[in-house]
Amino acid sequence: LLKGLTVQDRTWLFAKNAVVGLDYSATTPLDATYDRTAFYWLKRGSGDRFNPFNYAVYLNGVTYSCNPDKPAVGGTTVQDPPTGFEDTDFAAEYMVGLINGVAGFSCSRVGSVLKIWRADGADFTFSSWDSWGSQASEGWKGSVNKLTDLPKDMGFTDVFVEIIGEENNNFTSYYVKWNGSSWEECIDPAADRGQFTNMPVKCDRTALVGGIATFTIDFIDWSTPRVGNEDNNPDPSFVGRTVHDLFFYKNRLGIASEDSIALSEAANYTNFYSSTAVDVVDTDVIDVTIATSQASKIYFVKPFNNSLYIFTKYAQYELVADGYFSPSTVALSNSTNYPMAIDVEPVVVNDSLYFISTTDNRQQLREYIKTENLSVKGIDLNISTPTYLTKPIKRLIVDGVLGFVLCCTTDNTIYLYNYKEDGQKRIQSAWSTWNVLNGLTTQTDSFEYFSLASTALVFCKTATDYRYHQLQLDYTVINDNVDTSSDNGVDTINYPYESSILLPDYYPQLGGVRTPL
Repeated sequence: LLKGLTVQDRTWLFAKNAVVGLDYSATTPLDATYDRTAFYWLKRGSGDRFNPFNYAVYLNGVTYSCNPDKPAVGGTTVQDPPTGFEDTDFAAEYMVGLINGVAGFSCSRVGSVLKIWRADGADFTFSSWDSWGSQASEGWKGSVNKLTDLPKDMGFTDVFVEIIGEENNNFTSYYVKWNGSSWEECIDPAADRGQFTNMPVKCDRTALVGGIATFTIDFIDWSTPRVGNEDNNPDPSFVGRTVHDLFFYKNRLGIASEDSIALSEAANYTNFYSSTAVDVVDTDVIDVTIATSQASKIYFVKPFNNSLYIFTKYAQYELVADGYFSPSTVALSNSTNYPMAIDVEPVVVNDSLYFISTTDNRQQLREYIKTENLSVKGIDLNISTPTYLTKPIKRLIVDGVLGFVLCCTTDNTIYLYNYKEDGQKRIQSAWSTWNVLNGLTTQTDSFEYFSLASTALVFCKTATDYRYHQLQLDYTVINDNVDTSSDNGVDTINYPYESSILLPDYYPQLGGVRTPL
């Protein structure tokens, strides 16, 4: 059940029966109790010793305030004691002395910002007030309405705050942390989002010595969420599901599961989470679901002709974008409705996409082509031979240079579609049947077919061993064509042959008829 996708020197491998999950053993919240700490910022002093502001906090319903002694004017003598409460640092230090150690509370100060918490870690209620219409100070415990409500210089470390917006608006809340010099967006500090499990692994070519390549298979360090919460930065659609197909498209890694496809952040193949919770960024992850009333399980996804095509059992969809390709511009559009053989993977070669369609127990080899209005049409390549493909097709092998489409079965039968083009259009085509390894006794349905350059590789199982066979497709040297077989992977048997079908360069023009004849 393993399947792979190769890009340059890396192959991505995944198991089609493995459910993607989340592992919480290696992840922890940034601060699960961040909202049990209160902060009180005395941001403005009166600067007038004759009229200092009063500052107050309410902890579990108990008031702690400055209540400064205002200089009094009596008779002809002006009393001007150095109260200092017109200065925010002085007032803040005074409040530290009031709160610290009282009723189990602890308090510390950096500048004019107070940090208040319970020594036993318990939660508490908090609010604040000042005598200048609550404009001279700012207090919060876990959240504030606006980012501008926070001080531009925070002396404390590991401070996390939720920005919730004004009341009765549609604001999307997000989280920030103090990084030592500024406030930056972060993940919900109380959340443990876990890390992907049962995801594709990587197989890299790590060395080439003496013509022998060394490959290393290793796990991938998949990114965890960096911002937001489960509402504004949810897990991708493939979590809790099996991976049906893997693909690359527009510099993104794509994963298909059930009825959804998810594409990674552009140029960052290991990240499937948004980079910000407050905006939609063009390079962010794309996650879309097929919206239809019928079953829409996705089996294959194929990039083709600058588009992305999604194959379900009864329909095909195209991922389209209104302008620049981004999360806010893409949608899935129903392109065609051909019932398809779900166990035969479509193949893209040059400007064509081939797949097997099934209708009333009949099989058709169909070819996607772009029409003049840029829509897609699935040409039936069996229109003149509707009952030719009698045995179930299990694999397609296509060579666009040689003009071959091999429709392979699970036994020794291959249906060959052979065509010739003049550079602009297809001028001739033909069907024929090949039977390989005749006379060899093999186990039922044991044949498998693969391609390597212009060679078809045939594998089958006999009663005692496995047979490996190379089928030469490129007809280059007359009377020197050789098929090669081996039953042990070391010793080979050569089978010379001479066989070909020659399609002429000149042909009779048949008016406007373009169906194969």
